[in-house]
Amino acid sequence: MTIETTIRLVKLVSWLMVGHNYFIPVGGHNWLGCLGYVRAALEIDQQACQLGIDNAHLILAAGSGGTLSGLIAGLALCDSKLRLLGIDVGKLWKAFPVSIASLAEDICARLDNPLQFTARQVPLIESIYVGDKYGDPSADGLSAIQKLARLEGILLDPVYTAKAFAGMLSEMEKGRFGKSDPVIFLHTGGLPALFAFDAGELGLNSSA
Repeated sequence: MTIETTIRLVKLVSWLMVGHNYFIPVGGHNWLGCLGYVRAALEIDQQACQLGIDNAHLILAAGSGGTLSGLIAGLALCDSKLRLLGIDVGKLWKAFPVSIASLAEDICARLDNPLQFTARQVPLIESIYVGDKYGDPSADGLSAIQKLARLEGILLDPVYTAKAFAGMLSEMEKGRFGKSDPVIFLHTGGLPALFAFDAGELGLNSSA
């Protein structure tokens, strides 16, 4: 089942149960829900240019795909040189790249600047770093949480950013990025998810 089909079914059920209402799709997966990351793309591109790293790799977690869609649209609209890469953290949808490309097109059309995107243009690593399933921490993700917390005092969440950060580190080891290439990791939040797990499960207890 594709994300579009799922959203339509959930919307229909909600109308039947509670009547007509303002419907927010899962992950804010529509053009309106993605506008914030269109603006974020412009801001990140501007800051990267000011720092002289306008060709940096921009890495992020991809769950429902809304953040990635907004960034694809925003970076395309400002003709950015940033090299985007989404890391799938959920195995949530079939035809995931197709859905992301379609949403990016819808965003641009709504902004009166129509652009076309294909599934092949969607910069996404699928399935590899998900672990068992969406919502469950992965061993590599837990390792990434511990590593970043100890080295930088920055907390990742076990559902989204930890898996993406682990994927980024793995891709670096594989040589996907040049040794001198600047890399930006977009920490998209999710910190409250840490409280759903015991500190020992995450390897963050005081004895670790």
